[in-house]
Amino acid sequence: DYIEKLRTDYSARSWDTESCGLHVHVSRSAFKSGAHTHRFLSLIYRNPREMMKLAGRKNSRYASFSDVYKPDEWGVPQFTLRDKIHNKGWNTERYSAVNTNNDYTLELRFFRGNMKREGIMSALELCHASVEYTRDMTLSDVKLGMLKWEWFADWVSANNGIYPNLYLRMSKVPSVSLDNKPLINA
Repeated sequence: DYIEKLRTDYSARSWDTESCGLHVHVSRSAFKSGAHTHRFLSLIYRNPREMMKLAGRKNSRYASFSDVYKPDEWGVPQFTLRDKIHNKGWNTERYSAVNTNNDYTLELRFFRGNMKREGIMSALELCHASVEYTRDMTLSDVKLGMLKWEWFADWVSANNGIYPNLYLRMSKVPSVSLDNKPLINA
């Protein structure tokens, strides 16, 4: 496989560097509406600890989770995705956890570099699962709390046959719990 060839023949490395990250681009056409994009971004930005632990990369200057906090009229930071969604994100930082500056894609930048197939597949599965989980979510679902990590983790657990690498990674990462649920459709 190509990744192994890079590692052995060219001494390529990714995990143990400060500046290397894995970036995944999700097509804007994957989202059925602006509301769907908003739910997707909310899932990621409202669960930064879990996303960073799962991705193996801390909040950094290359993938900041803090660009969604803007001061209100009294200077108190408030969570807002307005600048990330309107104008295709042109008012936000390129070096944010999710770069929305691209015309045709959203770029998820918060993954630590990885040279293992399972690690790369886990990142891809997290992106796909996040898009699909938020696809048909209603406002009532959001009000119920379905953008909280526990709900998403339960959904991944119930769909672990579709996301085997993500499920396995989530069960191994400290404080990213799936409550030891039995394998379903494995």
